[in-house]
Amino acid sequence: YHPSVAEGGTNGWDAIQSRPPHAVILDLFMPDLDGFTILEKMRTTENLRNVPVVVVSGGDLTPEQQVQLQEFGQRMIQKSVLTEKQLLDTLELALRRVSN
Repeated sequence: YHPSVAEGGTNGWDAIQSRPPHAVILDLFMPDLDGFTILEKMRTTENLRNVPVVVVSGGDLTPEQQVQLQEFGQRMIQKSVLTEKQLLDTLELALRRVSN
């Protein structure tokens, strides 16, 4: 893997627009542009709509946010219980689904 790191939602969005990645690891709660907005923008951008997204967050979701995340076809992994191996396994699974 060759990760690119972006701090904050705006920088992340700019990065994936300029160079579409093979996958995105996304935090939902960022101060300038939240992950839900990025998911919506990805869904409506032709060259990004099929990019797999692994959603990771340290915060609890409200029932409304859980529904919204499900509408995007995503599930969330809690940062507090996430290990590097789990993250890599989840990322590999997401990439395999896209390549098949």
